[in-house]
Amino acid sequence: MRKFLNWLFNPEKAGQVSFLIVGFVIGMGAMSFYIGAMIDTGSLAEWFGAVGTIAAVAVSLYLASSKEKKYVDLHISSPSVIRITTDPTAVGIEFVIYNAGNKPFAWAKTTINNNSHTGLTFLTEDGENLSLIAPNEIVKFRKIMHVTFDGIWDYKSMKEDFRNGIYPTVTVDGPEKNGITADILRISSRNKW
Repeated sequence: MRKFLNWLFNPEKAGQVSFLIVGFVIGMGAMSFYIGAMIDTGSLAEWFGAVGTIAAVAVSLYLASSKEKKYVDLHISSPSVIRITTDPTAVGIEFVIYNAGNKPFAWAKTTINNNSHTGLTFLTEDGENLSLIAPNEIVKFRKIMHVTFDGIWDYKSMKEDFRNGIYPTVTVDGPEKNGITADILRISSRNKW
């Protein structure tokens, strides 16, 4: 029954379905006219009412049995890179992430890419456990990493890239590859984390 209802209400099959319904109504009307002298088969209005009732029942059964599609809809706000002035090897990232979907997001890693496409990856997993962002949940992410290639991530070169309109990106991703990438539009310098 489910396959039939999916076929019946498939927009790609609308022409075939319309042809079948019109053919059914014309055939029943012709049969009613032909047999009408011997048996009272009802008027054309009664036939249309019967077809409408059957269609209404089919639509209600289809809607009652269909399931809502699960999806993840992530939004990142206020992403910023933080450089610690007392430790030239420290690079931090902070942002707020929101899941506006109706499915939890399994969060495995966060990656920052700079203008040379060199990435820093912050793993959010703890052994086998992934961080989950529930539907309608807001999470503040704030982590620091120590890097050895200071020339790429130093504060002055990043500030110069910002002035030239070249922004690093942050990518939040999970095992299902349904994450999000956003431009980091702010860089700040602090004395301590």
